[in-house]
Amino acid sequence: MEIGSTAWCRLIVDGAAALGVMVSPEQTGSLERYARELLRWNRKTNLTAICDPLEVAVKHLLDALTAVPYVPTGAAMLDMGSGGGFPGVPLKIVQPGATVTLVDSVRKKVSFLRHVIRLLGLKDIRALHTRVESLAHTADFRASLDVVTCRALAPLEVSARWGLPFLSAGGRLVFFKGPGLKEELQALGGLLKRVQSRSDVRFDCEIKNIRLPVLNLERKLVIVQKIKATV
Repeated sequence: MEIGSTAWCRLIVDGAAALGVMVSPEQTGSLERYARELLRWNRKTNLTAICDPLEVAVKHLLDALTAVPYVPTGAAMLDMGSGGGFPGVPLKIVQPGATVTLVDSVRKKVSFLRHVIRLLGLKDIRALHTRVESLAHTADFRASLDVVTCRALAPLEVSARWGLPFLSAGGRLVFFKGPGLKEELQALGGLLKRVQSRSDVRFDCEIKNIRLPVLNLERKLVIVQKIKATV
């Protein structure tokens, strides 16, 4: 199977539909161009260990699209540790109304992200070369975002500690994880209890079990939503 072949494009469309996400022909074309550039740049810049076209489609693109239901139209979104752009770039392609900020601490990865943004002609999306720990303390970002995503960056408790300061009331963290999260979930629960004990907010935590199409891989989305406490 080759990226851009009829079979590859059909895999994207049908796989997304199996996840409840509709992908237009134009969006499929953008995902194809993105995947091609990812593998082209990957020859010189370490962006991904996944190079097989089928696995790129499922483990990168379709995996990212599992979060579409949690990115509302017009959402202000931050992708922490975006790396090669997952999940932020596929989510922006399929949810074009979102305003997206991609953040990574590795300059070469940010250069790739900026290249892809230009190549695909994406609007209202930017890539920043910085650390999320620093960004959370800036006035433009603190307590101002609707969605913060994170995949394969750090354990849940650490990622949540970085991500919570970005959330506006009603905002949510969306973490992409594999199976076997018992200890991470316990640590996350402890963090949320500590934050709630010294503030006027509470958090709802939800876990979505997902099977990626074709490869039948188990995934989990851990969603933490910030809710303003009522008097």
